[in-house]
Parts: sequence; C-alpha cells; structure tokens
Amino acid sequence: MKRMVVLMVAAALVIGLALAGGPSQARGPMIGPGDCPSLAKVIWKLIQVDLTKDQKRAMARLLLTHRPELRATMGRLHLARKALAEALLAPRPDQRAVKAAYGQLAAAGERLALLAARVLPRLRAVLTPKQIKLLEGVHVDVKNRVQCRIVTHRAVVDRWLAVHAK
Repeated sequence: MKRMVVLMVAAALVIGLALAGGPSQARGPMIGPGDCPSLAKVIWKLIQVDLTKDQKRAMARLLLTHRPELRATMGRLHLARKALAEALLAPRPDQRAVKAAYGQLAAAGERLALLAARVLPRLRAVLTPKQIKLLEGVHVDVKNRVQCRIVTHRAVVDRWLAVHAK
C-alpha cells in the first residue's frame, strides 16, 4: 500500500513537471550518467515522505475521484502527440495539418494543466509542511535530472553536427 501511495505522489509530481516543461522535453535514452542526480536518490526521498494512514486514505480518495478525468486527459494528450508526429513525418508534411495537430496538442496540454491546478493543491493540503518540503526537494532533483539529460543530449547532437557538417 505504501508503494502505491508513493507511486501516486510520484504521478502527481510528474504531472506538475510536465506542466512546467519537464521530461517531455528530454525524451530518449540517457547517453551517459554524467553528473545527473541519481534516480535512486529521488525515489528514496519519495519513500521518506512517510504518509500516515489518514493521509494515504485522503490522497487515494482524491486521486480515485479524478482518475477517470486524468486517464481521459492523458489519452487525449497521447493521441494529440501521435497526430502531430504523423503530420510532421508525412511524406509531404502539410503546414495546415501540422498547425491543426499542434493546436490539438496545445488544447490537450491546457486541459491537463487545468486538471493539475485543481488537484495538486488538494493533494498538498493533505501533507505536513515537512512532507511538502521533502517533495519540493524531489521536484528539484527531478528538474535537475531533466536538465542534465537535455544538456547531455544537446552535447551529443552538437558533436554529431560538428563531425558530419564538415
């Protein structure tokens, strides 16, 4: 049960990160560990939140209440991303089709942002100030991992371009 709650809290953090321009900007495998913060460190901080039974119950009820809407919203977001990729990868990409697909993606992202804006404050209200501080530390660690991946990926692309543009 504790693992399920940790996963739910992690999902809430991921939603928040996605809305702040997080991991979706850094898709793809890690090129190398570099100086990126350890994922184990992030997970360990999540475990340390140590929710009480009442907190777990309140969070589970809240997340279950919004689960259908979250799943539907994430489904629309997935389909919109897929449609944009298909429009961009068409043999002869049409700018109007790309623009329309991007509009759908933006609308789906907006729905997710509004859902997070409704749910995250209610999740935070269940936590103690100490738990919120721990989760804020996790948020910083995840942002640092994402930034590290972005920098690493850009460096690899820059090296590839330098080698092959000659």
